Amino acid sequence: MAYRLGSINRKMDRLRTFVLNEDLQIKDGDVKTALTKLLKLKECIGNIGNDLHFLTRYLADSFLKEKHGVTIDLTTPDGGAGLDIKLDEIVGEIKTTSPYLENDFGAAQKREIKKDLERLENSPEKHKYFFVIDGKTERILKQKYSKHYPSVKIVNLLKEPMTSGRIGNNHEAQPISKKINLNSSKESGRNKYQKLEEFLRNSSKQIENLTYEGIERIIGTKLPSSAYIYRAWWSNLGQPHAKTWSNRSIDLN
Repeated sequence: MAYRLGSINRKMDRLRTFVLNEDLQIKDGDVKTALTKLLKLKECIGNIGNDLHFLTRYLADSFLKEKHGVTIDLTTPDGGAGLDIKLDEIVGEIKTTSPYLENDFGAAQKREIKKDLERLENSPEKHKYFFVIDGKTERILKQKYSKHYPSVKIVNLLKEPMTSGRIGNNHEAQPISKKINLNSSKESGRNKYQKLEEFLRNSSKQIENLTYEGIERIIGTKLPSSAYIYRAWWSNLGQPHAKTWSNRSIDLN
């Protein structure tokens, strides 16, 4: 698990370096330059489809744990035959698809989605889930397809208010170390992370260890999904929310 997340983090680091260092402007008709840059981009992100499926499967596991008290095997290889999730009384399919059209799926997408929905609908299990992560996908499924598969529940995992959808050992939140420069300016930020800045500023500790839940209690709201999954979210470089601490010499390790 840790290795897989480490691989994703390395992709994000390569992507950040690519964006910062490459001239992304391409002159009209300069096909070779466009192709070269796309090849470099492809090298940075690799097979992102497998990464999306892996992370979505993890969120599905958290959803099922909270709703039904069961877990799924996260070591199962991506793209296996049959339904993605098959448990006692529960079956599910994971789709990271983004619609090819504005208000519907492309022909190939439509065939695959209908096949999966039919398999779920015809399954004898009590609970049937079609897990998605794209808002447009969710909207189209509910508007145009759900009525034909009434026993299947469409679930957008990124909209679910889960607390355990984080990657770590035994689904525990990873501790985050905050190293504070106590001599920095005491000017307060003006966003929702101001409370976190004030908490750190008022702490008597040189290093403050906080879990994700602890940070959420301080700021009074849930952290975005990216904060649980991507180390880059906490970076002091180029992230608008990070200005709360980066402009005031607070380092997040």
